[in-house]
Amino acid sequence: MLAFCLAFAQSPASRAARQPPAGIQEQPNIVVFQTDDQALSQFSSAVMPKVTELLATRGTQFDHAYLTTPECCPSRATLLTGQYGHNNGVLSNSYSLLQDKRNVLPVWLSRAGYVTAHVGKFLNAYHLHRKPLAPAPGWTQWVTLVRPGRYYDYDLSVNGRKFHYGDKPRDYSTQVFDRAAIRMIRRYVPRNRPLYLQMDEVAPHVETGTSLPPPQCNPIPAPGDEGLFSNATLPHPPSFDEADMSDKPAFMQTLPRLTNQNVDFMTRNYRCGLAALRAVDRSVGRVFREINRLGELRRTVFMFYTDNGTFYGEHRIPLGKVDPYEEAVSTPLIMRVPERYLGGRPPVAHVSEPVANIDFAPTILSLAGAEPCRREGVCRTMDGRSMTPLISGRAPAWTTDRPIGVEIDLPVGVSKHPACEYTGVRVGGQVLINYLRAKAFGADGCVPDNEWERYNLTNDPFELRNLCFGGDYANCPQDQSGQELQSLLTRIRYCAGVAGRDPQTEGRPYCG
Repeated sequence: MLAFCLAFAQSPASRAARQPPAGIQEQPNIVVFQTDDQALSQFSSAVMPKVTELLATRGTQFDHAYLTTPECCPSRATLLTGQYGHNNGVLSNSYSLLQDKRNVLPVWLSRAGYVTAHVGKFLNAYHLHRKPLAPAPGWTQWVTLVRPGRYYDYDLSVNGRKFHYGDKPRDYSTQVFDRAAIRMIRRYVPRNRPLYLQMDEVAPHVETGTSLPPPQCNPIPAPGDEGLFSNATLPHPPSFDEADMSDKPAFMQTLPRLTNQNVDFMTRNYRCGLAALRAVDRSVGRVFREINRLGELRRTVFMFYTDNGTFYGEHRIPLGKVDPYEEAVSTPLIMRVPERYLGGRPPVAHVSEPVANIDFAPTILSLAGAEPCRREGVCRTMDGRSMTPLISGRAPAWTTDRPIGVEIDLPVGVSKHPACEYTGVRVGGQVLINYLRAKAFGADGCVPDNEWERYNLTNDPFELRNLCFGGDYANCPQDQSGQELQSLLTRIRYCAGVAGRDPQTEGRPYCG
């Protein structure tokens, strides 16, 4: 552990970090907590009391927050770019797909004078990069899993040096991340440069790829938390093991009913995930208390969310994500922003307007006084908007009937998810999805598809009645709202930037 501390203290990137630019005053510290595969039902005061008490009840909860690409790597790429996957290139689980890797959020914040610190899991397949131990562009501190998905038996890259952690209680990854974050806060928060700290947790994702014996509980809780939620009930919404799937596309109709074995497995996974989240909750509490102890609470913004939701039997899907139903695309989203960064206005307790993860980078940049540029004239056109007006209680004109897209494009090979490629749009409580490829019945690969789903979430929040019955476009309602949805879906599929803010990109429509 001494070597870890020395490597941390002597980071070459830290020594090379430059001073904040002139004219930017009182930039906040920004701390982002991102969990991995957390279902919306797994966020509550009983499961995460610290997040609830310190962030939610004293900050702003977003009641309708969505993920435009409900899979780990694409979702995290959207945080780093403020763009839809069709613009940043990442529509499946590979860092190699990210376009313009040096024009991303940590680069922009570093350029604005921030110390940028990453702790935990990074984008999937980063370990296949040509320099897998090197910090990704823009990070001045880097304490990152070499391979994602581990609670024990893993390697960390600490500013380019590899350190191995085994199977001892002290090696539990959430707690290792916690200790690294506290060290960074003590080192940088009292200084004259603001800190951007991004904590990307493993929990509550299942552990994968370890050489250790299979755990009894997976996701793996921290030592002492085993059995913490052993009596928790698996949620059974009306869509659970959906009885009548005749309204769904053909590839969904082939899904079998859930077995007792499926339900038992999902229940164990759900309970283990709840227990694993308790360590994340304690970590949030410790980070918060340390910043408070240093007298920096009034200068610190906190944000909490997950990279994607997950299924627990809804629509007969026994675990997983990707498919564009509400369970996968919804995230808990909480921000605690001091009044001084909202023009002196107190933050509202709840925001009802829909937002998405394309809005996270624009919001962070707005609070930091930064621009999405790695140098003058080399800028990324973001597709989202800053959420700060919503947090301060205002409702800009763009919030009225704003379309939000959802998309995925998985590789041609093996897919464990029913949907392989789709584009969709939501607006005003309506959702329209066009599937382009889907999992072949009785096989692992994907085949071409052209089926549709449309839901009125106001009347059908559990998506039980597909208005395009059986996935057939001929059955979609040909009313005015249906035509408008079709037009919006075509627009969102190719959109780029925001009208009135950005120059038009290659003649493509604006996103909003």
